[in-house]
Amino acid sequence: RHDQVGKGGNVPPGTVVDKSVVHPHENDFYLCSQFGLQGTSRPSHYHVLWDESQLSADDIQLLTYQMCYMYSRCNKAVSVPAPVYYASLAALRAAQHIESQPALGEFRCDSEGRRPEYMTIRMNDHSKMYF
Repeated sequence: RHDQVGKGGNVPPGTVVDKSVVHPHENDFYLCSQFGLQGTSRPSHYHVLWDESQLSADDIQLLTYQMCYMYSRCNKAVSVPAPVYYASLAALRAAQHIESQPALGEFRCDSEGRRPEYMTIRMNDHSKMYF
């Protein structure tokens, strides 16, 4: 109770839970990366599927938390690491380049039953971020 912050009495940003409520044999953790401005903060649940870096669990958790501050559209921490947001934006943008019927979740096929090809993306300056 002594470490609650804000009007909602949430845990402080950067709080990690990696004992008791996580899987006993897998490498997973909960991270509350942002300050709860309104209501109750919701931590994100992370699973380390493959670790080639041989980082310690604490280092992975710290890296995950620090990446939550790298999202360029927000000057505060976001709920998940920036690469997750960027991947989502890129996937949404790619979906706009495919002729599809998003409401049905199906691709329109041509008369021979082929799926549509990706449209060519024409960008004048390849140094700009696409998303």
